[in-house]
Amino acid sequence: YRIMAEKLRNCKGCGKLFLSTGGQFCVDCLDKQMEIEHKIVDFVKQNPQCTISEIVAAVEVNEKIVRKLIEEGRLVQLGVDYKYPCIKCGEPIVSGQYCSRCAKQFRNEIAEVQRAREGIGMRYRNFSGGRR
Repeated sequence: YRIMAEKLRNCKGCGKLFLSTGGQFCVDCLDKQMEIEHKIVDFVKQNPQCTISEIVAAVEVNEKIVRKLIEEGRLVQLGVDYKYPCIKCGEPIVSGQYCSRCAKQFRNEIAEVQRAREGIGMRYRNFSGGRR
């Protein structure tokens, strides 16, 4: 019974109890997700220059679902060449939220902040004689 109980979980989509094989969604919710993906793919293939808003209106799904599908690169994996704007500069991208240039700039800014924080820590240790 213990093994079976460990595999029982509530579906993240509908909340019903199901026997999990490692996933977070029941078979019914997975089927619905696949159906939505296919509708989105079909629409984008027929309308390659469409916007996210147009996809949402045509397929009648939540914008978060469309954005997640796009940002995870699922459309590319499914053979659709769909580009949307980087959230920082607007350059066309096919996955994620930032273009490679903005992502690199963002990583550099984070590294700079980390170096500055480490420098402050070093000065504190030197000032206190190594004791904290």
